[in-house]
Amino acid sequence: MPPDSKGPPDSEVPIGCAPPRNSSLHTLWIATVLCVVCSVLVSGAAVGLRDIQEANKRLDQQKNVLIAAGRFHLLGDDETKNTDADIPQLFESVEKMLIDLETGTAVDAATVDPITYNPRTAAKAPELSVSIPAEKDLAGIQRREKYAFVFVIRKDEKIDQVVLPIYGKGLWSTLYGYLALDADTTTVSYQLDIVPLDLYRRSLVVVLDHPVHQPQLEQARCL
Repeated sequence: MPPDSKGPPDSEVPIGCAPPRNSSLHTLWIATVLCVVCSVLVSGAAVGLRDIQEANKRLDQQKNVLIAAGRFHLLGDDETKNTDADIPQLFESVEKMLIDLETGTAVDAATVDPITYNPRTAAKAPELSVSIPAEKDLAGIQRREKYAFVFVIRKDEKIDQVVLPIYGKGLWSTLYGYLALDADTTTVSYQLDIVPLDLYRRSLVVVLDHPVHQPQLEQARCL
């Protein structure tokens, strides 16, 4: 190109090249590239950490079941206080079962797959839930699932405790918890341990500015 020739105006973008720096197209180009790169990084992290997240959710559920049954102690000295490392051993005596809430019997795997079954999702599905009459809906949940997981704790091969999942409307969101019963299934054996199941959404913690599930509250919980 001769020295006195002018290059293409900013609006003319050569194919395969980034737009001129001082143009609006360059700003949009940079923003698009950043969005794509960030989306790839976030998606990759979510996929890569999925197994770890699922393992942590299972561990947290097991911990809450043990707390409700009085078998995991948040307070005490080094000898009596439990840590997350104790959960696998403490949970060895616990059997997780899927129960038909109408009959109280175990659900056959051919009817519902216990591995993929999600009670919260089932409560919203018409074929897996039932409507609760208004006069009986003390928890304000309107519908409940047909099947629910219960946790049977055995001692000397006999049923010692049964831990039931419970939930209902709280001040700002739905509260989920576990209620431990003795082997007779009518006597509350320990305490009501209320924890927000969706704590990672922070819907309850941010508003109250005080988590429901704290070690300092263990001795203050009551029915």
